[in-house]
Amino acid sequence: MSVGHRATFILILLLTALSLGMAMPEVQRNSDAPQSLIREERTVSIRGTTETWRLQWKSPPKLECPPAKEVSFTCPCEPFAYAESGELDLVRLRNGAEVERFSLGQMFDAFEPGKAAVQRWPVLNSDMKNATSHAKDETWQLAEAERIQKRATVQIMKLGDYNHDGNAAEFFLPTTSVPCGKSAGVVMGVGVDSRLHAIGTLVNPDTPLLLKKMEWDALLKSGGLQTVSDWACGDHGAEEAVDLELQATRRGISVTEKHYRCPRAGKGNLIRSVDR
Repeated sequence: MSVGHRATFILILLLTALSLGMAMPEVQRNSDAPQSLIREERTVSIRGTTETWRLQWKSPPKLECPPAKEVSFTCPCEPFAYAESGELDLVRLRNGAEVERFSLGQMFDAFEPGKAAVQRWPVLNSDMKNATSHAKDETWQLAEAERIQKRATVQIMKLGDYNHDGNAAEFFLPTTSVPCGKSAGVVMGVGVDSRLHAIGTLVNPDTPLLLKKMEWDALLKSGGLQTVSDWACGDHGAEEAVDLELQATRRGISVTEKHYRCPRAGKGNLIRSVDR
């Protein structure tokens, strides 16, 4: 092969490679978000279509209820111990292209308005005792905080079929604390309109349903009628007890509050019943 023919052949190969590269779908580039702002990614199947769901900060988050500090074990902090907070989006991607973005800050009332707070590192049983015994030792606190920040990152998007539609494509998101230290929040998923939303009820489909984690867990475990004690007599001086009746059907989720006069007598002393 002459020098001229060889040069032409190489040029053809280069042009072919470039054209193939330009034609390839951008499946390797989910977005141009810096890796440091991507909190978590999960693969989700939505009615047979595979997507990537991402929790993504808009800017570097700040610490809330920081490691090795006594404040992290107070009631307001308990669901958010060792958390990060800031503007956080839930982003849906298909084949690497963004198809929807939902600002999660609107779901929260824990700290700053419009800011989400999600736990970053797990809390161990011994942490509270250690933090209390070293409450005035700043050197220990700095060293302990470094140790805690080396723990594995807490997974936020634990997918499950909360609405029992046959598709495990929802996850519980703690958004507030209930006295004292009870974790409550919403469940995020895709609605019948194929858009991201916080699950509502049959009565109030467009209002995010706020339940304690144990109540969401009961609904996840079974779509049948579940009765859960939401508030007991005497809890923080309560003069009424509240039960929640939860059920997931093909039409949606139903929640009924039943208020009882204290002291309770089984299902006697019913004061009122409210559909949420």
